[in-house]
Amino acid sequence: MGIADLLTAFIRVLGLAALMVYGYSWLLRLVHGTWFRNLAVGGLFGLGGMLTMNDPLELSSGVFYDGRNVLLALAPMYSGIWGAVVAALIMAAFRIYMGGVGLMPGLIGMVSVVSVGYLVSRIPKRYLPGELQRSFALAASVGACVMIVIFANHILNTAALRGYISPVIMANMIGVLVLGDFFRREMARLRVFQVLQQEATVDPLTNLRNRRGFETAASQCLHHLPRTSACSVIMLDIDHFKHVNDTFGHDAGDKVLVAVAGLISGGVRQSDIVARYGGEEVAILMPGTRSHDAVNVAEKVRSLIEQASFETEYGTVRVTASLGVAAVETGVLDIGSAIKAADEALYRAKSRGRNRVERFDAVSVSERLFTQQAPAA
Repeated sequence: MGIADLLTAFIRVLGLAALMVYGYSWLLRLVHGTWFRNLAVGGLFGLGGMLTMNDPLELSSGVFYDGRNVLLALAPMYSGIWGAVVAALIMAAFRIYMGGVGLMPGLIGMVSVVSVGYLVSRIPKRYLPGELQRSFALAASVGACVMIVIFANHILNTAALRGYISPVIMANMIGVLVLGDFFRREMARLRVFQVLQQEATVDPLTNLRNRRGFETAASQCLHHLPRTSACSVIMLDIDHFKHVNDTFGHDAGDKVLVAVAGLISGGVRQSDIVARYGGEEVAILMPGTRSHDAVNVAEKVRSLIEQASFETEYGTVRVTASLGVAAVETGVLDIGSAIKAADEALYRAKSRGRNRVERFDAVSVSERLFTQQAPAA
């Protein structure tokens, strides 16, 4: 057994690393909530450690080289402390199952490496401002940690193994750098994707969803609700908003629009979907809400806006809003038809004097549309 065998084992570890990065990418997208995501990523690191320990390079009887130290060193940085604990426990359990004369040095090395990884991940950014600098610090720390474990233990520090000590240390250090670079690039790619996705679906001024984001989220929401569940749509328009822009300027108008968006968001539930639908028009989808309840919410929002005053550079601005409410039968209509019905009620509110709430006057949206589309007798 020579250095070529060690190089082959290292290349196998890199192949596993590619699968790890692929799985990491999927977990970041599918698992929500920092706590659950960190535990899931820790489980992924633990599984990767098991796989690499299942296909090791045996340097001597019961003494193996594999990629576990690389994964353990990186686990705290990408899965937090509890994810790293999960990864370490999974790998330790599997190492105990494997047994061999190198069991205790292996377990000591695993605890040492994950501890070093955690300590490096907690170094303030003012000391290690760049991710590359942090990776080099982690690689050097892991190399030193592995070297200390080897030289301090008589089982590993033997004449038969001394020729492998330097290559093993270098393999661990290079593995940390390479795999750390893989994860870092994947995180950067996902961040860019999330920014582009947000720009496509979020209004930059009010931080509400935009029209596209609303229709996508609303369609998904209606699709996952029971077919018998009631839903309501509210369309809101700020009255005489052009007069605000003409009198106080567009900057003041923008401030008023942002403040009104905050009042609307605070007046509805977190489960409701709110969006700037266009100009000064706001759309609200209220899953599981019947028409009369939605009217009460709309009246609450209307009152909040009417009572509020907004300070601008050119004085205090007060505005009112008109709202239209329509009930939706989930599974029957697309969101566009529901918005059209709420819009009809909104225009009725405007024609009847503004600063009021009107409800769509059909028995249900689907029944009204059916009546409109039915051929003449």
